Amino acid sequence: MASYKKLGKDMLFMTIGTFGSRLLSLVFVPFYTTVLTTEEYGIVDLITTTITLMLPFFTLIIFEAMMRFALENEIDKGEIWNVGMKIECIGIIIFLFFSPLFKFTIFTDYCIFIIVYYVLTSLNRCVSYFVRGLNQIKIFSIAGAIQTALLVGFNIFFLLWLKAGIEGYLISQILSISVATIFMIVSSKVYQFGFKIVYVNKDLQAKMLYYAVPLIPNSVCWWIANVSDRYILTAFVGTSANGILSVAYKIPTIISTLMSIFSNAWKLNAVEDFGTEKSIRFFEDVFSKLTALMLLTMSALFIVNKPLARILFSEDFYQAWKLVPVLLIAAVLHAFAEFFGSIYTSSYRTNFLVYSTAIGALVNIGLNFVLIPRFQEMGAAVATAIGYFVIWFSRVCNSQKIIKLKINIIRDIVSYGLILIQSVVACNSFQYELIVSTILFLLLLFVMRKEMEGVFSLIIKKIWKIK
Repeated sequence: MASYKKLGKDMLFMTIGTFGSRLLSLVFVPFYTTVLTTEEYGIVDLITTTITLMLPFFTLIIFEAMMRFALENEIDKGEIWNVGMKIECIGIIIFLFFSPLFKFTIFTDYCIFIIVYYVLTSLNRCVSYFVRGLNQIKIFSIAGAIQTALLVGFNIFFLLWLKAGIEGYLISQILSISVATIFMIVSSKVYQFGFKIVYVNKDLQAKMLYYAVPLIPNSVCWWIANVSDRYILTAFVGTSANGILSVAYKIPTIISTLMSIFSNAWKLNAVEDFGTEKSIRFFEDVFSKLTALMLLTMSALFIVNKPLARILFSEDFYQAWKLVPVLLIAAVLHAFAEFFGSIYTSSYRTNFLVYSTAIGALVNIGLNFVLIPRFQEMGAAVATAIGYFVIWFSRVCNSQKIIKLKINIIRDIVSYGLILIQSVVACNSFQYELIVSTILFLLLLFVMRKEMEGVFSLIIKKIWKIK
């Protein structure tokens, strides 16, 4: 069965592999907001989110199936690789067929860059997920570190020195992704599995597609819940408003980064002995500790929101601080929804993921059209948070049919109540706001004391073993 020792080890390597790039997106905010205008930053954000939208359709999210099936010892890894690469190649060909449509969008000046960026991102996704499925986490982590280091260098060269603007940003992404992907292919030796995309295991292909295809609408709905507000905000208010909202997301990136590291490691551990009594207890204990860490991190960020905004945001973007508290709540709800989503992927029951995410996405879109015309960026932030709440709550209720997790309802109600009060405080400016916010943080820490004692106990044991 999975243990905290293995989970901790996997999280360490995931941290090395992903934390750098996530931290870079936060640390480089002052840099990007200096070298790019609000309009340019808004366009860059739309390019990134558009590529994220296209990936599910053209890859069929086969990379998720590659990782999940590679974790099964009895399945031939070469057959998994070739099925995945077959779907990937077909997807790239179809994408290239439709790519001329970019000429008729606001991206017309960046078509070639976007095409190359998409193809390399798609290949990188397949390779990195498969490498993780092979449990070659070290290679994945080193590749992530290489990609981050190169991205820093290329950003400085193309954006600061050459002042290449949006083109420089895209070239930096393309070059860093290329090197990282090549490194993973060579180091993991996945090339030894060949490239037999014609003669593949049909039964395995059917099983992998059966697993992956339901994740397509789920991914699209997540995309809608994540970024539909940016398109609607751009339509109603303009790209500058989207730039403000995009910058506001950077502080919540701390939450999403922590959850991304945990989630990537958790997917490798959640499948072990899934459904057994010990596994259920492990799920409960992990979620209890995760809840405490996420809520306390969010509460601490409420306190330092304005000072961070002063450091990270340039003067033109500083007003984004008002959106941060709501987006922090959205990020935590997203994290909780992802955790309960692991129950469905571990049990091969990916269908309900579609329904839950679709409902949340529809709620989000509806609220965007209602709130954005009146409240602009804040309306988009509130709509996102409510949409995530719907996804999380529906999964909490439905997942009980698969495994019944015990949840401390009283503790959670009190904790969420304190967080809501603190978020209202953090969204406003008054004389004693810092004192009030700090008191609320201490109250939350008191409520979560048992969970945090468990977290610190695990950390101390780990340090003691190292010594």
